Amino acid sequence: MILAGKVRAYTRSPKSRPGWQVSDYRNPYPPGTVAVVLVDAYGTGKPDGYYVVPIAEIRKIIMDDYNAVHPDGVRPVSPEATHAVVTPESVEQYRDAWRLDGSDATPTEPTRAKARPKAAPKAPSRSESKAELCRIVLRAIESALDSIPDDSVVFDNYDLDEAAAAIAAMVHHFPAGRNPDGSRWWTTGTLPRPDRSEWR
Repeated sequence: MILAGKVRAYTRSPKSRPGWQVSDYRNPYPPGTVAVVLVDAYGTGKPDGYYVVPIAEIRKIIMDDYNAVHPDGVRPVSPEATHAVVTPESVEQYRDAWRLDGSDATPTEPTRAKARPKAAPKAPSRSESKAELCRIVLRAIESALDSIPDDSVVFDNYDLDEAAAAIAAMVHHFPAGRNPDGSRWWTTGTLPRPDRSEWR
């Protein structure tokens, strides 16, 4: 299958400390790939570990890790960048499904993976906590807009809709995470959704 291009091998060398690099987290592997074999040669320069991962699962791992680090879907410094990395920790459960045959260095039949105990509920990541903090702040801003007194100097130059749009333009970059459908999270009241290309 490897020769047919359906299972592809990728090696983590001693220079690849973070893990296995991919150039595009949205399309990390060529069409037709059914699984990847991530070869770990980081420690010695020689293959000493294999992670055999079905394509659907490795795609999900890459996307989940990217969204955890960038909950708003955009890199703050280089938003056009699409590279990502597969860490050994993220594919640990797939380690050594194949092993090396000492005579010809060819992967043998997959070994049965050891049953793993159920993991404890995962604590929120720092990025998830940041997203919740941003949501709290955005709701507070929206509440403050609704509470502006009628005689405020704000209304000397803005009506309420204009004031809300001005504030939305100032805080559109807040990393407030995403909705279940993948769209960027935003309040649903007075504060309008930012009118920017990356929000459409």
